[in-house]
Amino acid sequence: MQSLVVDAASEPNYYKYVAYLDEGIDRQQVKDALRRRGVSPSGEVYASPLHLQPVFAGLPAGDLTVAEEVCRRHICLPIHSDMTDDEAGRVVDALGGALREATTT
Repeated sequence: MQSLVVDAASEPNYYKYVAYLDEGIDRQQVKDALRRRGVSPSGEVYASPLHLQPVFAGLPAGDLTVAEEVCRRHICLPIHSDMTDDEAGRVVDALGGALREATTT
């Protein structure tokens, strides 16, 4: 799994914390395993790329396989402005377990 690389010249607001799953790891399995561990992945607004949304049906899209792959392999981890270190640790621990479960099934 990879976390988002932030350029040193930018200052992220961490509205979303996106993790990019390694190839072969089932996104839905990881999300389900997180929920079983009491952690709910946030925001599903990026589950499908824009060119596949019904409002854009019939419009030419070209080759957007990278967008499709990113949507297929990412998860948004829970994050909020007053998240404690303990809460963040719980998310990290749950994610580690979920990834182990997803890669061993």
